[in-house]
Amino acid sequence: MKSTGLADSPFFPEKKPKIVKLSSNHAIMVADHQNRKKSSYQNNIIKEIRKMISEIGKESSTYRISKGEKKLLLSIIYELRMNGIKTSENQMIRIGLNYVVQDYLKSKGNSMLLKTL
Repeated sequence: MKSTGLADSPFFPEKKPKIVKLSSNHAIMVADHQNRKKSSYQNNIIKEIRKMISEIGKESSTYRISKGEKKLLLSIIYELRMNGIKTSENQMIRIGLNYVVQDYLKSKGNSMLLKTL
């Protein structure tokens, strides 16, 4: 599996662009604009997450996850390591946490957090 970032995660399914049929050129422009907007939004969040996780975490925290979540997390870490990408449970949890926080700060009522809760 080629790792290209959070956009490829199964936790963030890609929404199909809404295409309005007025003319073939207009339909392409609408889809392209929506893709660029989504891509820019995700790139901004990824920049923020990279900045946050580059700072060494010194605060201790305890969290509980299910056996299934733990197994999935370890499976992803193993797969990434087999592809030469070093990561840890801690780093993955921090990425996930920061994604949810950044998405909430940017989207508020339309955030993944509020949609999930």
